[in-house]
Amino acid sequence: MIRAGLHGSEPPRYAGYTCWRAVRPATDVLPAGSALLAAGGGAQFGLWPCGEGQVYWFLTKNAPQGTRLAKADAKELCRHWAAPIPEIIEGTAEDAILQNDIVDRPPLRWWGRGCVTLLGDAAHACTPNLGQGACQALEDAVVLAQCLRDVRPVESALREYERVRVPRTAAVVRNSWRTGRLLQLDRPALEALRNWFMGSAGGRRLGMRMVRGLLTHQLPKL
Repeated sequence: MIRAGLHGSEPPRYAGYTCWRAVRPATDVLPAGSALLAAGGGAQFGLWPCGEGQVYWFLTKNAPQGTRLAKADAKELCRHWAAPIPEIIEGTAEDAILQNDIVDRPPLRWWGRGCVTLLGDAAHACTPNLGQGACQALEDAVVLAQCLRDVRPVESALREYERVRVPRTAAVVRNSWRTGRLLQLDRPALEALRNWFMGSAGGRRLGMRMVRGLLTHQLPKL
């Protein structure tokens, strides 16, 4: 509501694909300390440890916005994919699976005015391709706390917080959107080109540069 009051009530931007997600009991499906990501044919499947004896999985599919799908559709999409993907979906209870369209909001040039600002998804909702939604909200909170501690008056502290955070969060939103577009390719020739590039030295360097930028960003000490 506060964002709408500041910036208007435009609906979120649909990314072009929907997503099934679930957490289910599972053991020994992944080597210790590892995760799985598979992509092909306008779809992605991801599998991560999620607490002792549990895994989290997701499956995306290019589809018109609002398309409603069931577990049977997820099984059909992945029935020829490598193990353990079909088995993970098959062994998940139907009522444990959520389906959501993937959306974000294009970056804003400014967030607030006066003694009002935004934080987290209200400011910079992004697609989940880089796993940065909650992470960026936590970074916001640390920088906001520092600015409120060190800058007076409050209005100036909020503008300083925005000055620091707007460029970084805008880059995350853009990079997450682009990553999703790349992983959701559904033309064989383009998929082959993507796979070649991601396996090349240049592709690996680009990927590592983006990961380093996400994971080694220095925050102020509170």
